[in-house]
Amino acid sequence: MPTVRTVFLHGAGRAGRAAWAAQSAVEQDGWLFLDRGPSGDVPSTDARRIVAALDGSGHVVAASYG
Repeated sequence: MPTVRTVFLHGAGRAGRAAWAAQSAVEQDGWLFLDRGPSGDVPSTDARRIVAALDGSGHVVAASYG
């Protein structure tokens, strides 16, 4: 079965894998824990990075303020 790309994007607080402790503990092939852009809340920048990371199709899991 092909790997499905899943991109996790954190909200405020912790970043990357640290923001998704339960999910990173059971990480699967194709999962990417994306850090938000260094310039803060720029949704268009984060959206472009997510689309590029999906490489055509997949799932996005995002959180805001926990």
